[in-house]
Amino acid sequence: MLYSKREALFAIFILAVYPMVVINNRFTFLEHGVLLFYLPTIISLLKYRQENRMRLLIVASIFAGLSFLNKESGISAVIFLVLFLIKEKRLRSYQLH
Repeated sequence: MLYSKREALFAIFILAVYPMVVINNRFTFLEHGVLLFYLPTIISLLKYRQENRMRLLIVASIFAGLSFLNKESGISAVIFLVLFLIKEKRLRSYQLH
């Protein structure tokens, strides 16, 4: 074990009563829904890059849209998707020459 149980309990106590953690926990809890759809977007795009299957791109687009529908900050998933596609198109056009 890296630390003893006593040290672990002390760290948990400090984390539980630390004001910034308590205040920010309320805000981060609201982002769980966005994360639920954002991560599959990224994973699908990375698999699309490897396998080059259109189905994975469609799945990534669906998850990006669901991320945005869940909360407005999910627009970052849609922006990420668009920027990824622009970059991939440029890379492929360079490879053809």
